Amino acid sequence: PLELFLAESVTNVIIPIPKNTNLNLAKKYRSKIRISCLTLIALFLALGSTSSSSPPSQLEKVIQEGVLRVGGRLGPLTYYQKNDTPSGLDYNILEAFAQYLGVDLEVEMFDELTDQLEALNREVPIDLAAATLSVTPERLKHYQFSRPYMGVDTILIQHNKNDRPKSIEEVVDLERSIVAISGSSHTELLRNIQTSVPALSWQEEPDSIMFQFMERMQNEELDLAIIDSSIFDLEGSLFPNVEVALTLEQDDPIAFAFALNEDNSLVDAMDTFLDKYEESGTLDDLLSVYLDPEPSIDFAGSLLFNQRVAERLPEYEALFRSTAEEYDYNWVLIAAQAYQESHWNAKAISPTGVRGLMMLTLPTAKQLGVNRLDPIQSLEGGIRYLISLRDRLPDRIEEPDKTKLALAAYNVGFGHLEDARILTERGGGDADTWADVSQFLPLLRQKQYYSTVRHGFARGTEPVYYVNTIYRYANILEWYAWQKEMEQNTLIAKIATANENMKNIEGLEGIAEALQEVKAVFLEEGVEAPKLEQEETEKKLEEVEIEDKAEEAEEVEIEIMEV
Repeated sequence: PLELFLAESVTNVIIPIPKNTNLNLAKKYRSKIRISCLTLIALFLALGSTSSSSPPSQLEKVIQEGVLRVGGRLGPLTYYQKNDTPSGLDYNILEAFAQYLGVDLEVEMFDELTDQLEALNREVPIDLAAATLSVTPERLKHYQFSRPYMGVDTILIQHNKNDRPKSIEEVVDLERSIVAISGSSHTELLRNIQTSVPALSWQEEPDSIMFQFMERMQNEELDLAIIDSSIFDLEGSLFPNVEVALTLEQDDPIAFAFALNEDNSLVDAMDTFLDKYEESGTLDDLLSVYLDPEPSIDFAGSLLFNQRVAERLPEYEALFRSTAEEYDYNWVLIAAQAYQESHWNAKAISPTGVRGLMMLTLPTAKQLGVNRLDPIQSLEGGIRYLISLRDRLPDRIEEPDKTKLALAAYNVGFGHLEDARILTERGGGDADTWADVSQFLPLLRQKQYYSTVRHGFARGTEPVYYVNTIYRYANILEWYAWQKEMEQNTLIAKIATANENMKNIEGLEGIAEALQEVKAVFLEEGVEAPKLEQEETEKKLEEVEIEDKAEEAEEVEIEIMEV
């Protein structure tokens, strides 16, 4: 946006500062207002405490304690870690809200949606719940909500090998199975539909997230699943075989949930903040970041990329990560660029003579002193070359524009990039932003433009596609890395729980139960549990020292205990 959204404390003072304003003067002006406002707040609270014995409101408690406590759930639109930094649509909005109140933001994560909402009413409650929550009639009986900050459709998704149902009645007639997250607005909607379609049935899962439904659908593990359209729009290119089967409800309001009581102070503060956040244009910009990502990859490209992630990425992921750490660079951007260049093929060669993982020209490889066919040298050479291009750009250019411009130079040449920046300035655009320069790069194909700049003709549409596609691949790889980490953490937690249970077992029945639990973890994760030799198994049986129970012990495969 052309204005910086600055909101201070609970005064609701919004100070829009034009982009060209002297920032030192702006900071001084903002600081004086902040001090004055905080002084007035302190005086108001002091007068209130002496003139009334009533307890402080929820808003006053938050300000006095200096912390806004939020209940969250993992998800691409709610909360996740991006480059070791908290991110997500809900998180970013609440981070701005906390700054608006002048307090810190503290997020408590919940596996199950019902637990998250119930935490609003526990003895030490959270202040609000955030999980792209739909405002429904049933929920309004138990909670109060902020004004909506966006709307979504509720949809059924399926694998595209299936025929799309024309109605929910057809879903029932064909005996198709539906899965939904328990405690969600989706189950409430299904119950409402069930009043007119009594034969409708579904299965509920308490600790799943919509992103996982899409992944399982891609792998043909589910028949139908109910999710929000926002998740499908955001993640659709990751799962090219997943499609919308049926729209069940349109434009559901999404808002933040609060405890239901007579104290509306924090809800009112949130509504005022969201009004001003939207008026400033910041909310729309944030929504566009999450809901209007980089141009999507076509169907065939998505299929091929998913295949390469499964088959080739494991071979190079450690190299991408170590190189990124060495050069202080984002590993998913390195991996995405390498895929765009060679599809992660260290022996790749093009008709123009560029070769290797990063498709370097022979002169560039000689200049960098690397062997193009050595994947380690090719990757290091490519990153060093990219960084050198980035360093040639003016220091005033901010990220991610600087890296995007450098990537364009990597593809089309630094001279042509500079030509495009000159055309951008002539056209009244900002030559320091990728959004503007990418509009003028294609003009280098037209004589009336390239004849007026130093380096002449260039295929200016190619670097635009090159940069945008790299960032789309990078977005997909970020979700891949996040999902992989979440699955690993889940497996570790399950094994830890099973291991803890084994410490407390008594007798062979307890052993059997614990061993079955351990075995279930391995089966669920697709890992074959190791088996002991017969001699070791018999030794274990002797140690149990329970007569006439050897046959039962064998049935539960006590050898898994060694795991």
